[in-house]
Amino acid sequence: MQSFSSRTATSILCRGMIVDKETNAKLNVSFFWPFTGDYWIIDLGKNYEYAVIGNPTREYLWILSRTREMEGELYEAILSRLKDNQYDTSRLIKTGQQYEKQDTKRIL
Repeated sequence: MQSFSSRTATSILCRGMIVDKETNAKLNVSFFWPFTGDYWIIDLGKNYEYAVIGNPTREYLWILSRTREMEGELYEAILSRLKDNQYDTSRLIKTGQQYEKQDTKRIL
């Protein structure tokens, strides 16, 4: 598994539309018009402490955590479930989370 770190904290604004109103777990997201992508919530912590986002082709995959570090046991359990669902977890890159929360203005 690779690690990635950067000296600059960045963020991006996007728009998303729910495409499965029964579960609210399938979204169509656009980072800039006219390009969109499928973002499916495929795993979610009971208290929303983490979310795993993928797409139907299994080409893209993100594990998002509300904390800087995820417990190793939890991370390995998520990886196991992903592998069981034919996701290639060898391509995941763990990113460093060294930045403090910054004051930001929300742009609508």
